[in-house]
Amino acid sequence: MSIPTERIEPASQRPPERVPLRVLITVGRTQIASEIRKRLAASGYECESRSDANRAERLLRSEPYDLLICDDRFPTTVASSLIEALRSGDPASGAIWLADEASVAETVAAVRIGFNDIVSLPLRGEELLRRVDAVAGRLEPLRRRSQRLARWKQVCRQLNRARHEADRRSGELAGNLEGIERDRRREIDDAVVSSEFRTLLRQELDVESLLRTAMEYMLTRTGPTNAAVFLNNGNERWGLGAYVNYRIPRASIAVALDRISEEVCAGVAEQEGLLRFGDVAEFVESVGPEAEPLADQEIIAFGCHHEGKCLAVVVLFRDRREPFAEPTAGALDLMRQVLAQQMAAIVRIHHRASPQWPQEAADDRDEGEWDAAA
Repeated sequence: MSIPTERIEPASQRPPERVPLRVLITVGRTQIASEIRKRLAASGYECESRSDANRAERLLRSEPYDLLICDDRFPTTVASSLIEALRSGDPASGAIWLADEASVAETVAAVRIGFNDIVSLPLRGEELLRRVDAVAGRLEPLRRRSQRLARWKQVCRQLNRARHEADRRSGELAGNLEGIERDRRREIDDAVVSSEFRTLLRQELDVESLLRTAMEYMLTRTGPTNAAVFLNNGNERWGLGAYVNYRIPRASIAVALDRISEEVCAGVAEQEGLLRFGDVAEFVESVGPEAEPLADQEIIAFGCHHEGKCLAVVVLFRDRREPFAEPTAGALDLMRQVLAQQMAAIVRIHHRASPQWPQEAADDRDEGEWDAAA
């Protein structure tokens, strides 16, 4: 008894299943175009037809096609444009030229334009289908290579996007690390400033020495600056306790300092943070004409608070062409707190219920010297 068998080819020897090829028929003869479309569609080709060359060219540039069939009703320049549009989407696409008489000269001209084959009209039997299958078979390796190339291009684009994303995230991480490092350095600098300043001030147990030491250290952080310290004499009255002369002698702004103690200190004392007077003209106007020497100055003021009470107000000012650096604000904020704590400590040591600060010194000092209460 014979057993029916079926021969199974190895996978490597099986012809690969092909995706139906897309064909664009651009033929000036309507009847021939219809016949070609009918025959190719019956053999599994996806067909579209356009009798207008311009519409066909736009379609070729917008959508991919595997094969173009064109006849000699169109000039060779038009046919050349159609092939260029066809292969702009896929270089492995094929093209067949239909001619009333496929002479040697016309065949050479068609090949030079870029056609893969030329078929004589009228169509005979299955000749066109065989020629189409032959062109498709010859182009199949090119199409596969083109598809592999397209896949590799896609992979490369994905890898490139991934690389850019990795670079972006790396940049963000580097920026975050730089920010963390800046914050760490700032914290270390703040700790150094606070420790140094507190160590210096703890050695001073009288107000005059305290102010002198405090101002000297502050100026190492701010740079050369005019500075005035106003002390709370009780009943919301403020008196000048010390003055540092950088470019404006005290004698030139003595009246302005008095006006500042009367008009500005109380308002500054109510504020917890540092104040920068951006509109100096408004500041001068609020103080009065006596403050005119400060019109071209950048002004910073802050209060030294301890347990809800402002013990002193510090006003720093210098030429606006030499503005205070941004990091200065953090250092001043630390130092004002330490200064307030040491001033409060002096008050406790002397068992005073309220601070009684030295009267303003009457003598004027030369430029660069301290002018503190005696």
